[in-house]
Amino acid sequence: MSARTEFIVNFKFIIMKNPHFQKAFFVLLVLFSSTISSFAQFGGGTGTETDPYQIWNKSHWDELADSYNVWLDDSIINTCSDTTGYLGVHFRLMSDIDEVIEKCIPVAYTYDTTTWEFNEIYFNGFFHGGGHCMNVKINDVFDSTGRFLFHYLSETAYIDSLEVRGSPINFLGIVDRNYGTIKALISNLTEITGLDSNPWLAGICKANMPGGLIINCCNYSNISLTTGGGIAGICLSNQGIVSYCKNIGNIYLKHGTIGGVVRSNHAIVDHCINYGNISSGEADTPNLVGFGGICQSAGQISNCINIGSVNSSIKRTGGISGYGGNIQNCANYGIITCTYPDNGGISGTVSLNGIIIRHSLNIAKTSNSAITPSIDNSTISNNYYDKQMCLSKGINGEDVPGSAEGKLTTQLTGTSPELQAMLGDGWSYAEGRYPIPLGLENDSMALVAATPIYLYTENENSYNHVDSVSKNFTVGLENNVSWDETNGRVSFSDENVTLLSLGVENLKVSLGNYSKIVRINIVDTEVANPQQTFENEISVYPNPANENITINLNNSKADKLEISDITGKIVFSSNAIKVNQILNISHLKQGIYILKLIENENIIFTEKFIKQE
Repeated sequence: MSARTEFIVNFKFIIMKNPHFQKAFFVLLVLFSSTISSFAQFGGGTGTETDPYQIWNKSHWDELADSYNVWLDDSIINTCSDTTGYLGVHFRLMSDIDEVIEKCIPVAYTYDTTTWEFNEIYFNGFFHGGGHCMNVKINDVFDSTGRFLFHYLSETAYIDSLEVRGSPINFLGIVDRNYGTIKALISNLTEITGLDSNPWLAGICKANMPGGLIINCCNYSNISLTTGGGIAGICLSNQGIVSYCKNIGNIYLKHGTIGGVVRSNHAIVDHCINYGNISSGEADTPNLVGFGGICQSAGQISNCINIGSVNSSIKRTGGISGYGGNIQNCANYGIITCTYPDNGGISGTVSLNGIIIRHSLNIAKTSNSAITPSIDNSTISNNYYDKQMCLSKGINGEDVPGSAEGKLTTQLTGTSPELQAMLGDGWSYAEGRYPIPLGLENDSMALVAATPIYLYTENENSYNHVDSVSKNFTVGLENNVSWDETNGRVSFSDENVTLLSLGVENLKVSLGNYSKIVRINIVDTEVANPQQTFENEISVYPNPANENITINLNNSKADKLEISDITGKIVFSSNAIKVNQILNISHLKQGIYILKLIENENIIFTEKFIKQE
C-alpha cells in the first residue's frame, strides 16, 4: 500500500468514527478553499478557449499545482480547490520556464459525506504548451513510487505542444495515466537520477488507458540504466492509441524489457518510428518476454518503421515486435542482434500466442531469421526481405513462398507493378527508394531509411551482399540525400561507388539531421575508374609475385605509392616512383594486397596483387 493510500484509509477511518472531526475537517476545507480561491489568477486570462489562463513563470505553475495540494497536519490529501478538476478550463504556457519546476499536478480528492468515500479528481482541463519548454526536477518524497508532471488525465483532458527538459529525480514520465489526449509532447531530459533498482519509465506516458490518445509525440531523452525494470521511448503500457510518435533517444537497460516506442501494447500503435538504438546487457533472467524496436509485445502495429539497431540478450527479440500481435505494413532497417535464436527482422518468437504478419519488409541484417523465427499458430503472408542486405533467410533459416521471401534490392525498390502486387496498397512507392508505409512517405527519417545501396548483381543467384562486396556499385541519390564513408575504403562520384581497399566500411547516408549507416565488408576490388585512359596504360606484373613486382607508369605520373593488406593497414609507402619501378616485396607475408598510386592526393590507380611464398 502506498503512503498516500495508507493515509487516505486512516484519515477516512478517523472521520467516520469522529463526528466532531468531520465538522472540523469541512471547516478546514472551506478555509483552504477560500484561501486558494483568493490566489491571483495566474498570469492573466479568464480560462476560456479564447482567453486562457496564462502561465508565464514558475510562480504561475506553482499556483496551479498548489490548487491541487491542500495540506492538513503535515500530511497531503490533495484536495482540489476546483472540484471539477478544471473541467473545460484552458491554460497556456506563455514562455519557456527556466526556473526549476518542483511541483506536479497530482490526483486530488473530494469527500462524499453520504457514501463516506473519497472521490478522485483528475486533471480535466486543457493545457497548451505553446511550443515552450519547462525545466523539471520533480522530487516529491511523499510519493516514493516516482513522480510525473501530470498524474492522471481524465477523458476530457488535453495537453499539447510542451517540451520537458532538465535532470529530474525519480521521474517516470511526463504523464502517469492518460484517459484523454496527449499531443506533440517532447521529452528532452539530460538525465534521470534517484530511480529505484527496478524502475518502469517512459519518455512521455507511463500508461495510456482505454480511450486515451497519444499523438505526434517525440522522445529525445537517452536513457541508460544498469538495473532491471522496463523502458519505452513513448509509452510503457498502451490500451488506447499511440500514433505518429517517434523515439529518437538511445535506450539501454542491463536486464529488463524495452520497446522503442511502446513496451507493452494491448491496443493500437500506428505510423510510429523508432530511430534510437536500444540494447541490453546480459540478462539475469533471459526468459523475460520481448524486446522490440517498436513494441516489446504487440497488440496491433501498422505502418511503423524501425531504423535503430536492436541488440538484446532477451529471448523473443524483433525489429518491430518482440512477440505477439497483428503486424501489417511495417519496415525494419535496423540491425537485429540477439544472443538467443528466437529473433527476427520483424518479430521474435510467435508460437507463444500466435500472430499475424502481413505485407512487411526487412532491409537489415539479423542474427537469426529475416522475418520471424517461427510460423507456428500464426498467419504470415506477403513478407519480403532484401537478400543483399540481410544474409539470414525468411523463417527459421528457410524462405517460405507466399510468406517470407528474399528478393534483390532492385526487386524491392521503385514502382514496378510486381513490387506493388507483392506488398499491396499500404505503401508509398517511388523511384530510387524502397517502399515507405503510407502516412510516413514525407518524413525525413523514413526517406533516409528507404534510400538503397545497389550492390552488384549478375543474376538472381549471383550477386554481392553486404558481407561479400567485390564489385563497384551505386547508391540512391533521390530526396537530396548525401553519402559519406568512415574508413576511406571507397570513393563516391555522384551515385557511383568505387572500391579502394579491402576490409570493413561504414556507408553513411544523411538527410537533414538524420542518417543511416550500412556496414559492408569488401573482399575484392576492381580497378578504380576503369574508363580513365591512363589507367589502361599503367601495368603491374607479375601477378601473383614472389619477390619483385614491376610497376610501369608509361605516360602517367604518380607522386606516391601505397601498399595495404586486406584489413586496410598500410604496409609500405614511397614518395619516389620511377616510370618503370621494380619493387621488392619479399618482406611481405603470403596473402592479398592492394597497391595504390596517388597523384596530387588523388588515387589514380588501384590494383590487387597476390604475394606468394
